[in-house]
Amino acid sequence: MNHPGSQKTQAEWVAHLKEHFLLPDVDEETAKALFAYLTDLELWTPEGRDYWAMGSDDLGKELRSLSGSERGFALKYFLRDPSISAEIGEGEPSGERETKNVSTGNPELLERKTSNLSNLQIVKKYGRQMESFIDLEKQLTEKLTGKNTTRIDARKLFNFILTKMKAREKPRAWEQLSRRRHK
Repeated sequence: MNHPGSQKTQAEWVAHLKEHFLLPDVDEETAKALFAYLTDLELWTPEGRDYWAMGSDDLGKELRSLSGSERGFALKYFLRDPSISAEIGEGEPSGERETKNVSTGNPELLERKTSNLSNLQIVKKYGRQMESFIDLEKQLTEKLTGKNTTRIDARKLFNFILTKMKAREKPRAWEQLSRRRHK
């Protein structure tokens, strides 16, 4: 059953979310992508051509409930309520990659001289370094994509989440990995 005032256009719902629930740094395009994601989570249902209805009177309660669920895992990065927001914790992708010891790596790579990298070697090295990031993006965008959330929307949400994860992560101390001189 729809309650009075629970029917609004997408623009009105986005404005309401931004005013009352979302962090101040969520821009308009990201908020629209989040609206699509929330629609996939069945927070709203379409009512006619341009209107969306919410089945509950308490949007904050619904958002808290969804943010605590597996399906609504991404909400904690967008909501300003401290009881909804969360630290990066168990099971969360941190974006960090475990480093491998070069001496136990591919013997073919050990034979090559590293001081004169060809373009192909540079691309391969960069690709290996970016592999975990690309995998993380693929996993999260697949989880965020739905009936109403396009891949473009999912990427906007992913980029915002990644920005929040970077901001919360403590800077790592510089560490020299090798003192080997190239001859």
